[in-house]
Amino acid sequence: MLSHFRYSLRQLLKAPGFTITAVVILGFSIGLSTAIFSLTDAVLLKPLPFPSSERLVQVCLPYQHHPFSVFDYPDYVDMAAAQHTFDSLALKVVRTVDLRTNGEAQLLQAAFVSSSLFRVTGLPVILGRIFTETEDIPNGPLVAVLSERCWRSRFQSDPNIVGKNVVLSDLSLQVIGIVPSQMDDWGPPGIDVYLPIHAVATFHLLRNDVFAERANHLFACFGRLKEGVSLSEGEADLKTIQSNLFIHYPGVNQGRSLRVFPLLGFIVNDYATTVWLLAAAAVVLLIVSCLNIGNLLFARGLYRRREIMIRATLGASRWRVIGQLLLETLLLSAIGGIAGIVIADVCVLGAKSFIPTDIYRFQELQVNWNALGFTFCTIIVAVLVAGLLPAWNLSQVTLTPALQGEGGRTGTGGPHRHRIQTGLVTTQVALTCVLLVAAGLLIRSFYATQTMELGFKPDRLFVAAISLTSVKYESDDAKTVAFWDDVLTKIRQMPCVMGAGMNENPPLNGGAMGRQPLHRGRST
Repeated sequence: MLSHFRYSLRQLLKAPGFTITAVVILGFSIGLSTAIFSLTDAVLLKPLPFPSSERLVQVCLPYQHHPFSVFDYPDYVDMAAAQHTFDSLALKVVRTVDLRTNGEAQLLQAAFVSSSLFRVTGLPVILGRIFTETEDIPNGPLVAVLSERCWRSRFQSDPNIVGKNVVLSDLSLQVIGIVPSQMDDWGPPGIDVYLPIHAVATFHLLRNDVFAERANHLFACFGRLKEGVSLSEGEADLKTIQSNLFIHYPGVNQGRSLRVFPLLGFIVNDYATTVWLLAAAAVVLLIVSCLNIGNLLFARGLYRRREIMIRATLGASRWRVIGQLLLETLLLSAIGGIAGIVIADVCVLGAKSFIPTDIYRFQELQVNWNALGFTFCTIIVAVLVAGLLPAWNLSQVTLTPALQGEGGRTGTGGPHRHRIQTGLVTTQVALTCVLLVAAGLLIRSFYATQTMELGFKPDRLFVAAISLTSVKYESDDAKTVAFWDDVLTKIRQMPCVMGAGMNENPPLNGGAMGRQPLHRGRST
């Protein structure tokens, strides 16, 4: 094997043009394939960071063309009490609060959750405890559980923070525990603090009647299936309960159905198809590159038939010749794989620099051991696809045909090899055309989305997010209206401003509100 390796290395060094071309082709194809596999692995294949995460689901009440519509509180209570297929169901709604420290206010993302959410996740606490059902009641005690990220960044990892009080939006709450940062992966990233769900009314962020009316669909519902229970069984269980609710409350939730989605699939639903298409394109690119290398190996083999003929005449077995040729392909693929890892790392760093941070899981993109394992498998596939057919055909050498038709001065191959090379070229061109057409459509679609008519000119528009979280405003409607009127008046009086308006959530801003349809020429 060592002798074969030294000989293969000498052969590659004797043909630098061929070697460099093959390494560049393999390096870029393996590198791009590895980068896209890393993306696919990080976004779609890597499990969520929770125990038995495959049992985690999101429950929705689809309505018309909104398949992922959220829950109302009374339906959640009835379903949680009557279901038999879930270990727990839980609710969550995210709002903004402010943290007062040393006279300064810092905005925090607060998740108002049912106490069962921590059982659904299955994550242990780092310090202290989580709040209980007795604390998750209307006008219950004001307690808070901090995320590990918030604890480290805002409270300098103070181990004595548990038991102390913090001021959130003018309300004093006792910190009772710290939960791992993985809780931030439960949905919208960046949750700083977890509060009892009924406290959302205490903070005057939602009205008290949202917990009594079935028409208020404001909460995301999560669940953990019991071990051995399938997704369809859990969905059927909740649909039966929903049918009974329709009977008891006729006219309520009219037109709504019920769906249960795997949590990971629900989170990445918006871009899963795009990622799979990228993965398919990477596979096609890799096949095209292997066919290209196979053609190069065939062409190079034409100039080496005399050498192979002599080796065979002197007693080298066919398998020994095949092994020698495959070893050269393996060496080429290994060098291309090393270059591919470098290219993949550069691609990953480049992708992370321009992908928005609020796109879930994309920031977890990295060239890890899974990616390296994929690269290794890719090298083996490249050897088999690109090297096996040329090696098999070139090893079919006998003295007379080699001198008469396969190894003459012209250096041309026989009809059989011409057919094989023609087939390789045809397949390569066909797949390349598929890639080029798909890339052209993608670029055209991207350009169309960037240049589409919005009905307004965005280059001179400025959007500012202002959160009025103080309880003294939220509990006094007149004072709140006066504050916003004063802000809007002062903004309009600024010399650089031609006009100003205010809205709860700007159009095209994403999220549940941002997905509502816009009707030009009419108000909604």
